[in-house]
Amino acid sequence: AASLLWAMKGDAGQRALTAWAFGWNPAQQVSGTSWMLPHLAELLNDSYEAIRFISYRSLRTLPGYGDVDYDYLAGRTERITTLLPILQSWQNSMLARRRREPELLVDNEGHLRIDEFTRILNQRDNRPLFLRE
Repeated sequence: AASLLWAMKGDAGQRALTAWAFGWNPAQQVSGTSWMLPHLAELLNDSYEAIRFISYRSLRTLPGYGDVDYDYLAGRTERITTLLPILQSWQNSMLARRRREPELLVDNEGHLRIDEFTRILNQRDNRPLFLRE
């Protein structure tokens, strides 16, 4: 899916737009939301605070995650500590098994394909982004 490629290997602008789109109701209605959590979790750990903030807002629009407490300004270790139980809960739920398309980076059993996820993530465009107003 193009959105996953932008979220994982795009530049900061593409990642921000994708994080926002994950929370946009019309997009959620078309594509569903059961597959989004692991990809949003990656964006919730982005190096840019703005992307983490946008991702947090989008996360709270997903069913069952409206009351998640997450500090997008926290350090990396604290963010990961917060995200791991959320990811484990998703992985153990039926949501993870609803969609099994390979383009969503899940296998036939609904498990995240960590090998493919990591391969694509390693291609991320991490060039600094500066916006002039």
